[in-house]
Amino acid sequence: MPRHRNLNLKKFIDSIPEPLVKEYFKQKLGGGASFSLKTFDYDSVNKLLDTIQDEELKSSILEDFTHINDICEKMMNILVKAVQRYGIETTGEEGRQALAMDIFLHHKQAFDYAYDFYCLFNASSKMSHHNITADTLRLPLRG
Repeated sequence: MPRHRNLNLKKFIDSIPEPLVKEYFKQKLGGGASFSLKTFDYDSVNKLLDTIQDEELKSSILEDFTHINDICEKMMNILVKAVQRYGIETTGEEGRQALAMDIFLHHKQAFDYAYDFYCLFNASSKMSHHNITADTLRLPLRG
């Protein structure tokens, strides 16, 4: 588990373009409640979160936001590396949170790659990373 995780929801939502926030809720909620909102600013999103009765869903949304925020606040270089590795086109003008949200929404594999590295480098316990050369790799198959 990564250490020092926090989320300032207002700062996070205010730094992401509304169309990306709207798209996130459309994917997460499948339409529904999110489309009763006219805007996707902090106050509207906060009110929407207050109306969600399903605590598991609400927790999942906040965890997604925390994951996105973790990467762009603490390890932007890894996010940039994921953009390069997966050939994701950007304008170079996107803000940190907007870029992270865009990758989260449209390039799941690249986001998972970046978040895995974030967890490795920000683990609460000591971890090591070793490159081991091998001509072949054989994993035992379980049936």
